[in-house]
Amino acid sequence: MIILKENISQYSEFNEAADELDQLVSAGLFGEESKQLVQDRDNYEDVDYFIRILTEWHEDKNQAHKNKSYQYTLIIFKLFVEAVKENPEKSVELISSFKLGDKNNTAMEFMTAYAEYVRVFNDTKTLLKELNADSRNISKKLRYTKSISVAYSNGIEYISKTLNLLICLEMIVKKEQYNFYEINNMTLYEKIKLFNVDSKYDELLEMIDRSLRNAEAHGTISFVLKTNSYKIKFKKKGKIKEKNVSFEYLLEKLIFVGNYVQSFEFAGQLLTIGLKDREKFLSIYNTLFK
Repeated sequence: MIILKENISQYSEFNEAADELDQLVSAGLFGEESKQLVQDRDNYEDVDYFIRILTEWHEDKNQAHKNKSYQYTLIIFKLFVEAVKENPEKSVELISSFKLGDKNNTAMEFMTAYAEYVRVFNDTKTLLKELNADSRNISKKLRYTKSISVAYSNGIEYISKTLNLLICLEMIVKKEQYNFYEINNMTLYEKIKLFNVDSKYDELLEMIDRSLRNAEAHGTISFVLKTNSYKIKFKKKGKIKEKNVSFEYLLEKLIFVGNYVQSFEFAGQLLTIGLKDREKFLSIYNTLFK
């Protein structure tokens, strides 16, 4: 969630999204810990700041399915390292420019998508608190259940964008040619097929349910109070089909989305630490994964 800003004034789209996210954090929208991190940011060098973020997260015992974040972080970080070993200059450039955008096309940035996902995901948690305080309020329950499906779809869209980077890095490792812009224009299905050869990344992509994501995107999902489940409509062989998806299933998928997005950030932070300070990297790595 927290972004370190250096001499990047030319990346206007990134800066607009980062500034808006900073304002939301400073207003306390994401909790006091995040607010304090933003306030303290200028007092740290990159390496020590990222170590603080990772350490505080590691010590937090309240996160749901936290083991998934460790697993996803290791998978993504391993790919980062393999790509950097194969082609350091190009890999670091790709990873660094993911949120900033290409220096020749700053509009090709994904900070805006990240900020939107974080905001929507946090809105869902806020609605849950409201529902817990008034559990019999049907209107609040419907708002909450709708926010879950919206946050899930939004999160999968962001994950699809991260696949642009991961596919390129995987192709660097394999010594294959790639075109970032062509990959960006692929459908989610096409990206998964290209990236997950021989089911290598099944675990990393386990939160993706394309039928759920498409149903929200096309407005064909609704929550049914009587069954405490979602009804989704989809096309199959030219016909409209229906199926029910339990509330618990979609909620778990949403939590895994959050784990993934978090892990994508952590992998980048670990790489930065490793490239700048080997001793501090070994220390934080062993703390996280001992």
